Amino acid sequence: MKPQRLGGEVQIEISGPRCEQLVNMAVTRGISMWGLTREDETLRTWIEPADFSSLRPLVRETNCSVHILQRRGVSFWWRSNFHRRSMVVGLVVCLLVLVFMSSLVWVIEVEGAEEVDADAVLTAAHEEGLTPGTWRHNLVLTDIARAIERRIPAVTWVGLHMQGVKVTIEVLDKTGYSRLTADAVVDIVAAEDATVKEIYVLAGTPEVTEGMTVSRGDVLIRGYAAVEGLGAVSASGTVRGLVRHMGLAEVQLDQKVMVPTGRKMVSTFISVGGLQLPLGWRREKEEFPFEHYRLQREAKTLSVGWPKPLRVEIERLKFEEFSDYIRNLTLPEAEQLALAKAGHRMRSEIPQHAVVLETESTVTLTEDTVVAQVRGMSLQDVGVERPIEEQSGDSSEKKDNRE
Repeated sequence: MKPQRLGGEVQIEISGPRCEQLVNMAVTRGISMWGLTREDETLRTWIEPADFSSLRPLVRETNCSVHILQRRGVSFWWRSNFHRRSMVVGLVVCLLVLVFMSSLVWVIEVEGAEEVDADAVLTAAHEEGLTPGTWRHNLVLTDIARAIERRIPAVTWVGLHMQGVKVTIEVLDKTGYSRLTADAVVDIVAAEDATVKEIYVLAGTPEVTEGMTVSRGDVLIRGYAAVEGLGAVSASGTVRGLVRHMGLAEVQLDQKVMVPTGRKMVSTFISVGGLQLPLGWRREKEEFPFEHYRLQREAKTLSVGWPKPLRVEIERLKFEEFSDYIRNLTLPEAEQLALAKAGHRMRSEIPQHAVVLETESTVTLTEDTVVAQVRGMSLQDVGVERPIEEQSGDSSEKKDNRE
């Protein structure tokens, strides 16, 4: 049976000596019928309401009779319930309320925050306009994420994901972000050699500008220790820069490969009260049956007796023999393998959620070795905190400079 149609459908019963002929004539004239079944001497089928009047001349021609058994569909429901205005109005109002409520944000969750307080992330999100009851279509999630990163220097990446009425804030803590004490004064220094691309200063004095090249350990945002008449200023902010990464891999054309031979041996030991009892061909655990093998160990511990139970350990050792042979790789196979290894090593150096802007690779052949080099550039957070070394001379000089 076809699914119910929006305009409705009617089930009719056809009886008479020529009911099959009536059905054939109706189909020939373009009247749709579906769900046709036979009940004793009658036929039952579904038709569209608009086609019911088209059956009248066919009924007279074939001397059959047609009766309506049931009607269903939105159109019939609307006709039967139109006089119940309160129910119809209530249904329409409920649908409108559901649509309106689904257009708002009602749930906000924080995931991934370990060192950073989740309440601080929620507070920053609220200050940027992300609150329960906010119109979800007016939210620009990328702008809110970048604003939270600027407000909370302890995070290196923030991502917002919307699903229905729920917004999830994913937070990645900044590596190395930890203060010695709650009132420690810090500088923000470069964790990598980089070219400064973006800098957001919340507190302190910026020591670099966009486009500058910095080395590991250079001060990016400077804080100031407390001096006479002036309070301490701890550097706070985010600095992103372009960092170069490289992965190098070598692959021999003649590869030594280990494959299983199919030979396996199993030995079991029972340890009771410090006494080891072998079950099988081996006497000691240090006796290895094969030159090259893979060992799988299974152990179970039981307690027997009461009130002082005796500890019984059953250990099962399974040895699987392997043999080695030399596999000769073709040059394209070796290049592909070397590039895959080099690319994996290069990507392992890039922090999670850093944006990889470009990559390039080179492959060289040296005797029987293929050497692959993959270089990439990423945009990432390069600032980490470093406590200020309090020196009286430096502090006096900073005070004079600020005055």
